[in-house]
Amino acid sequence: AQTESEELFYTYNLNVITVPTHRPNLRVDRPHAMFRSASTRWNAVADLVVSCHWEGRPVLVGTTSVENSEYLSMLLSEYRWESQDGRKVLGVPHKLLNARPNLAAKEAEIVAQA
Repeated sequence: AQTESEELFYTYNLNVITVPTHRPNLRVDRPHAMFRSASTRWNAVADLVVSCHWEGRPVLVGTTSVENSEYLSMLLSEYRWESQDGRKVLGVPHKLLNARPNLAAKEAEIVAQA
């Protein structure tokens, strides 16, 4: 809220104070990435998902539409990568959650397992 303190003061007559965190912030803010096309952007997202999967880190990817989520799912299903033991692998294990009514029961099961 510190970045909006002036607006909060003028609109609501509220002061903003900064409360220090209990622990140091571990987040690393990286510069924004710009892409010439949507396909290039989604390929970069797929690369990042594979990198996290390779390290054993879970990933949650949000998209702005059902079509985008299905496109990313298709990219991940067709992604060719090398496992830690050197095997060539086709496809990245993932679960697709979107607003398709015919998938509601499957999505509920996935959420329950999470």
